[in-house]
Amino acid sequence: MNYEKRIAHFFSEGLSMMNQIGSKYNKMKENEIGIVKFTYLTISERIARNFHGIHLLLSHPDELYSNNRHPLMLLLRGVIDDLTIGAYLLQFVEHEISFRNELKVLNIDFYKFSEFMIKNEAKLSFFNPGKKERTESELNSEIEFQLQMLREGSPEYYIKRNEKWELKKPAELRATSDPKYLNFKTNNGQVLSINKKNYKTSNLYEIIEFLGQGKIPSLELLSLSYMNYRTLSQYQHFSVDLASRMLNKDFGFESELIHKSIGVIYFMLTKQLSLLDITKEQEESIDRAFNQTGDLKK
Repeated sequence: MNYEKRIAHFFSEGLSMMNQIGSKYNKMKENEIGIVKFTYLTISERIARNFHGIHLLLSHPDELYSNNRHPLMLLLRGVIDDLTIGAYLLQFVEHEISFRNELKVLNIDFYKFSEFMIKNEAKLSFFNPGKKERTESELNSEIEFQLQMLREGSPEYYIKRNEKWELKKPAELRATSDPKYLNFKTNNGQVLSINKKNYKTSNLYEIIEFLGQGKIPSLELLSLSYMNYRTLSQYQHFSVDLASRMLNKDFGFESELIHKSIGVIYFMLTKQLSLLDITKEQEESIDRAFNQTGDLKK
């Protein structure tokens, strides 16, 4: 079995396992299975969709080195992104309140996006054909009404400061978290806290960078996934130099990157899916598929 078929088999087995898990928990709600399982089920569903796309691309190996190499890297990036979120959240699964608070912190960017769309859609004719018939005052009233609806729908994310509504800062959303889950000890004994008053980011990758690459033993896999994600992200961003140095080369670089990505995916996926009670047979099946990917050169 050549390398392309071996990695296609790995993604096929992974997809089959996640589909079985999805069927097992079909349409179950958070109050039925708990927030931790519900979160990882949601992550699994997202990963399964990207696995499906990857498997389809790998089923055409004759185009893998030409048309399919770029979209393959973007799909791998999506998988690594979701698994990195899952790997980060693993630090909090033993304390439900802290886990929920981290989900809220990760949600901040969604509410920033929602506010951005509300403030800008109303003023663009493409999104708001009736804009020309309304005054600036009427548009502003419409915007304020929609922002108020957003705040009322998610009051736990907002706070009023100096008579103005603002999104809460990460430290405020973590107010009820257990401090021991917010502090990480480095190799040299230094303690890094993600809840410092001067550390206000809600961006997961900025949090990972703050914690430091390779400095915290318990986060070694998280650091590895972040490095992998950053490399795959180069295929998302436009750069003339990138095109000449990476995309126009032979497939050797990408083959090595795929090989490393599969290793990261395997270790993170099996660890996270264990929270969804995968069976011994399912675990052995994905183990065999990973082991068969073997040596890149075989």
